[in-house]
Amino acid sequence: MDARIEEIFNATIIMERRIAGFYNVLAGLFPDDAVFWEALSKEEETHAAIIHAGKDYFYEEGLFPIEMLDPDLDRINELNFMIEEKLRHFKSHTPTQKEALLFALQIENSSGEYYFQIVLSMPMGKAAIKLMKELAEGERDHIRKVMAMINMEWPIAA
Repeated sequence: MDARIEEIFNATIIMERRIAGFYNVLAGLFPDDAVFWEALSKEEETHAAIIHAGKDYFYEEGLFPIEMLDPDLDRINELNFMIEEKLRHFKSHTPTQKEALLFALQIENSSGEYYFQIVLSMPMGKAAIKLMKELAEGERDHIRKVMAMINMEWPIAA
């Protein structure tokens, strides 16, 4: 595997796990909505597992839809840093629920999550895309889930 592709895979897996961890922290901060945050966290862990399996088992065989990954490693690393910084901030300065939801929306609109959702919305021409869809069944539309939580309508006017 090309070193750059491996770095992208690794950074993306880290990103998905950081997002999952972030949502777990929010579940603890907002016990009334813990089920919501825990569900998102579990879905992000599943995303990480799908990408990890793609790296370990499907990519070399030409079966992993590389379109699932943001090709910009710097952008992925910036998002990882931003999530880590926000997590540190929220641990020391408890956010309002609105602040937490708005940051979750920012994460879900990020490039890494965008690429994951793009593949899940692709026609199932490739067997690998069908497999990815089956593995991620029911784990789509995090943006809509977060927006429903903050009572916003889709789409947001620019």
